[in-house]
Amino acid sequence: MDSQADCAELYKIRNNWDEDSPDRDRANQQLKQIKCISSAASSDYTPDDYQEFQSALDSGADCSQLFGIRNSWAEDFSFQETANGELSRVGSSSPSDTRGLSDGPQGRLSVDEGELASVTPSLACSASVNAAATRYNSASSSEFDELVRATLYSCQTAIEWFAATQVRPDSVGLKSADSVDDLALQIRCELAPDSPVCRDAEALGVRRL
Repeated sequence: MDSQADCAELYKIRNNWDEDSPDRDRANQQLKQIKCISSAASSDYTPDDYQEFQSALDSGADCSQLFGIRNSWAEDFSFQETANGELSRVGSSSPSDTRGLSDGPQGRLSVDEGELASVTPSLACSASVNAAATRYNSASSSEFDELVRATLYSCQTAIEWFAATQVRPDSVGLKSADSVDDLALQIRCELAPDSPVCRDAEALGVRRL
Protein backbone atom coordinates (compact mmCIF):
# COMPACT_ATOMS: atom_id res chain seq x y z
CA MET A 1 0.00 0.00 0.00
CA ASP A 2 1.51 3.34 -1.06
CA SER A 3 1.68 5.65 1.97
CA GLN A 4 1.53 8.64 -0.37
CA ALA A 5 -1.84 7.64 -1.77
CA ASP A 6 -4.87 9.66 -0.77
CA CYS A 7 -6.66 8.18 2.26
CA ALA A 8 -10.06 8.59 0.66
CA GLU A 9 -8.96 6.53 -2.35
CA LEU A 10 -7.53 3.82 -0.10
CA TYR A 11 -10.78 3.65 1.84
CA LYS A 12 -12.75 3.30 -1.40
CA ILE A 13 -10.65 0.25 -2.27
CA ARG A 14 -11.03 -1.20 1.22
CA ASN A 15 -14.79 -0.70 1.12
CA ASN A 16 -15.11 -3.07 -1.84
CA TRP A 17 -14.48 -5.98 0.54
CA ASP A 18 -17.11 -7.46 2.83
CA GLU A 19 -17.04 -6.61 6.54
CA ASP A 20 -15.80 -10.10 7.46
CA SER A 21 -13.24 -10.36 4.65
CA PRO A 22 -9.63 -11.16 5.70
CA ASP A 23 -8.53 -8.71 2.99
CA ARG A 24 -10.49 -5.94 4.71
CA ASP A 25 -8.88 -6.78 8.06
CA ARG A 26 -5.41 -6.63 6.49
CA ALA A 27 -6.26 -3.34 4.81
CA ASN A 28 -7.41 -1.87 8.14
CA GLN A 29 -4.08 -2.82 9.73
CA GLN A 30 -2.15 -1.24 6.86
CA LEU A 31 -4.24 1.92 7.04
CA LYS A 32 -3.40 2.22 10.73
CA GLN A 33 0.29 1.65 10.03
CA ILE A 34 0.43 4.63 7.69
CA LYS A 35 -1.69 6.67 10.14
CA CYS A 36 -4.60 6.79 7.73
CA ILE A 37 -7.18 6.14 10.42
CA SER A 38 -10.11 7.54 8.47
CA SER A 39 -10.73 9.34 5.20
CA ALA A 40 -11.76 12.43 7.16
CA ALA A 41 -12.02 13.58 10.73
CA SER A 42 -15.26 13.01 12.61
CA SER A 43 -15.57 16.75 13.16
CA ASP A 44 -15.79 17.21 9.38
CA TYR A 45 -19.18 15.51 9.39
CA THR A 46 -22.61 16.88 10.25
CA PRO A 47 -26.09 15.31 10.35
CA ASP A 48 -26.40 16.27 6.66
CA ASP A 49 -23.95 13.48 5.89
CA TYR A 50 -26.23 11.01 7.62
CA GLN A 51 -29.18 12.42 5.69
CA GLU A 52 -27.55 11.21 2.46
CA PHE A 53 -27.59 7.68 3.90
CA GLN A 54 -31.19 8.03 5.12
CA SER A 55 -32.36 9.31 1.73
CA ALA A 56 -30.65 6.41 -0.05
CA LEU A 57 -32.21 3.97 2.40
CA ASP A 58 -35.68 5.44 1.89
CA SER A 59 -35.33 5.38 -1.91
CA GLY A 60 -34.48 1.66 -1.94
CA ALA A 61 -30.72 1.76 -2.50
CA ASP A 62 -29.10 -1.67 -2.48
CA CYS A 63 -26.74 -2.94 0.24
CA SER A 64 -23.61 -2.10 -1.72
CA GLN A 65 -24.69 1.53 -2.10
CA LEU A 66 -25.68 1.85 1.56
CA PHE A 67 -22.40 0.39 2.78
CA GLY A 68 -20.53 2.65 0.37
CA ILE A 69 -22.04 5.74 2.01
CA ARG A 70 -21.58 4.45 5.55
CA ASN A 71 -18.01 3.36 4.95
CA SER A 72 -17.04 6.77 3.56
CA TRP A 73 -17.49 8.30 7.02
CA ALA A 74 -14.85 8.62 9.70
CA GLU A 75 -14.88 5.58 11.94
CA ASP A 76 -15.82 7.69 14.98
CA PHE A 77 -18.65 9.59 13.26
CA SER A 78 -21.47 9.38 15.80
CA PHE A 79 -24.11 8.37 13.22
CA GLN A 80 -22.23 5.14 12.46
CA GLU A 81 -24.29 3.27 15.07
CA THR A 82 -27.54 4.74 13.74
CA ALA A 83 -26.62 3.59 10.23
CA ASN A 84 -25.65 0.15 11.52
CA GLY A 85 -29.08 -0.20 13.11
CA GLU A 86 -30.80 0.81 9.88
CA LEU A 87 -28.69 -1.67 7.90
CA SER A 88 -29.63 -4.39 10.35
CA ARG A 89 -33.31 -3.66 10.03
CA VAL A 90 -33.22 -4.23 6.27
CA GLY A 91 -31.27 -7.47 6.70
CA SER A 92 -28.00 -6.06 5.42
CA SER A 93 -24.84 -7.24 7.14
CA SER A 94 -22.43 -6.80 4.21
CA PRO A 95 -22.29 -4.99 0.83
CA SER A 96 -22.93 -8.27 -1.00
CA ASP A 97 -26.22 -8.98 0.80
CA THR A 98 -29.58 -8.70 -0.92
CA ARG A 99 -31.69 -6.12 0.78
CA GLY A 100 -34.77 -7.37 2.58
CA LEU A 101 -36.47 -7.05 5.94
CA SER A 102 -34.88 -8.51 9.04
CA ASP A 103 -36.68 -9.90 12.05
CA GLY A 104 -35.77 -6.78 14.03
CA PRO A 105 -38.29 -4.35 15.48
CA GLN A 106 -38.81 -2.27 12.32
CA GLY A 107 -41.83 -0.03 12.71
CA ARG A 108 -42.70 -1.66 16.02
CA LEU A 109 -43.67 0.40 19.02
CA SER A 110 -43.65 -0.89 22.56
CA VAL A 111 -46.45 1.55 23.40
CA ASP A 112 -50.10 1.53 22.38
CA GLU A 113 -50.60 3.79 19.36
CA GLY A 114 -54.01 4.89 20.59
CA GLU A 115 -52.49 5.95 23.88
CA LEU A 116 -49.62 7.60 22.04
CA ALA A 117 -52.04 9.81 20.11
CA SER A 118 -53.53 11.08 23.35
CA VAL A 119 -50.22 12.07 24.96
CA THR A 120 -49.27 15.75 25.18
CA PRO A 121 -45.53 16.12 25.86
CA SER A 122 -44.48 18.42 28.68
CA LEU A 123 -43.09 21.86 27.91
CA ALA A 124 -39.61 20.70 28.90
CA CYS A 125 -39.82 17.65 26.65
CA SER A 126 -41.14 19.63 23.68
CA ALA A 127 -38.56 22.38 24.15
CA SER A 128 -35.70 19.87 24.18
CA VAL A 129 -36.99 18.08 21.08
CA ASN A 130 -37.53 21.37 19.24
CA ALA A 131 -34.04 22.54 20.18
CA ALA A 132 -32.53 19.38 18.67
CA ALA A 133 -34.66 19.71 15.52
CA THR A 134 -33.64 23.35 15.09
CA ARG A 135 -29.95 22.43 15.21
CA TYR A 136 -30.24 19.32 13.02
CA ASN A 137 -28.67 20.98 9.98
CA SER A 138 -26.06 23.06 11.78
CA ALA A 139 -24.75 21.11 14.77
CA SER A 140 -21.61 19.00 14.62
CA SER A 141 -22.10 15.29 15.23
CA SER A 142 -20.93 15.55 18.85
CA GLU A 143 -23.15 18.58 19.50
CA PHE A 144 -26.12 16.82 17.97
CA ASP A 145 -25.49 13.77 20.13
CA GLU A 146 -25.74 15.99 23.20
CA LEU A 147 -29.00 17.49 21.96
CA VAL A 148 -30.47 14.03 21.38
CA ARG A 149 -29.20 12.93 24.77
CA ALA A 150 -30.97 15.89 26.35
CA THR A 151 -34.32 14.74 24.94
CA LEU A 152 -33.93 11.46 26.83
CA TYR A 153 -33.67 13.38 30.09
CA SER A 154 -36.16 16.17 29.39
CA CYS A 155 -38.90 13.72 28.45
CA GLN A 156 -39.81 11.41 31.34
CA THR A 157 -41.32 8.35 29.68
CA ALA A 158 -40.88 6.43 26.45
CA ILE A 159 -44.38 7.27 25.28
CA GLU A 160 -43.79 10.98 25.89
CA TRP A 161 -40.52 10.79 23.92
CA PHE A 162 -42.24 8.97 21.05
CA ALA A 163 -45.06 11.52 21.02
CA ALA A 164 -42.65 14.45 20.82
CA THR A 165 -40.08 13.03 18.41
CA GLN A 166 -42.61 11.62 15.94
CA VAL A 167 -43.78 15.20 15.42
CA ARG A 168 -40.17 16.29 14.85
CA PRO A 169 -38.25 13.20 13.66
CA ASP A 170 -35.34 15.41 12.60
CA SER A 171 -34.79 16.03 16.32
CA VAL A 172 -33.24 12.56 16.52
CA GLY A 173 -31.69 12.50 13.04
CA LEU A 174 -34.51 10.72 11.23
CA LYS A 175 -36.51 11.66 8.17
CA SER A 176 -40.02 10.41 8.90
CA ALA A 177 -42.27 9.73 11.89
CA ASP A 178 -42.50 6.07 10.85
CA SER A 179 -38.77 5.74 11.51
CA VAL A 180 -39.19 6.73 15.15
CA ASP A 181 -39.79 3.26 16.54
CA ASP A 182 -38.37 0.87 19.13
CA LEU A 183 -35.14 0.37 17.20
CA ALA A 184 -34.61 4.12 16.88
CA LEU A 185 -35.01 4.47 20.64
CA GLN A 186 -32.72 1.50 21.31
CA ILE A 187 -29.96 3.11 19.28
CA ARG A 188 -30.34 6.50 20.93
CA CYS A 189 -30.43 4.99 24.39
CA GLU A 190 -26.78 4.10 23.83
CA LEU A 191 -26.20 7.81 24.53
CA ALA A 192 -28.01 7.80 27.88
CA PRO A 193 -28.96 4.31 29.08
CA ASP A 194 -29.82 5.53 32.58
CA SER A 195 -32.04 8.40 31.47
CA PRO A 196 -35.73 8.41 32.47
CA VAL A 197 -36.88 7.62 28.93
CA CYS A 198 -34.50 4.69 28.50
CA ARG A 199 -35.23 3.21 31.92
CA ASP A 200 -38.94 3.39 31.12
CA ALA A 201 -38.38 1.87 27.68
CA GLU A 202 -36.48 -1.03 29.18
CA ALA A 203 -39.36 -1.66 31.59
CA LEU A 204 -41.67 -1.81 28.55
CA GLY A 205 -39.50 -4.47 26.94
CA VAL A 206 -37.27 -2.37 24.71
CA ARG A 207 -33.98 -4.11 25.42
CA ARG A 208 -30.64 -2.38 25.42
CA LEU A 209 -28.43 -3.04 22.41
